[in-house]
Amino acid sequence: MRTRIYSLLNEKGEIQYIGKTNRLLGARLADHIRYAKLNHTHKDRWMVSIFQRQILPTIQIVEIVDGNGCKEAKMQIAYFRSIGVKLTKIKDGWKRRRER
Repeated sequence: MRTRIYSLLNEKGEIQYIGKTNRLLGARLADHIRYAKLNHTHKDRWMVSIFQRQILPTIQIVEIVDGNGCKEAKMQIAYFRSIGVKLTKIKDGWKRRRER
């Protein structure tokens, strides 16, 4: 499985969020936009604030990795934080979804 580690950028081109997906980036961005309206996370509130100014975030690939990408995404988050980027992601990892 190939996983895309991606970033969401604000209108100034600054990284606000690091995530991972196996889906196409456009579909993942659409999910972020749809879920932002639920306003549960810091990222959601950031996105709603830019929507109010009629701006959409930009999504771009940071790297493509084999496997689920959890380790690599955590490393990217740590790296960007270490150079002073203020990410909207509060937690550094992902919870594993329970199988139903």
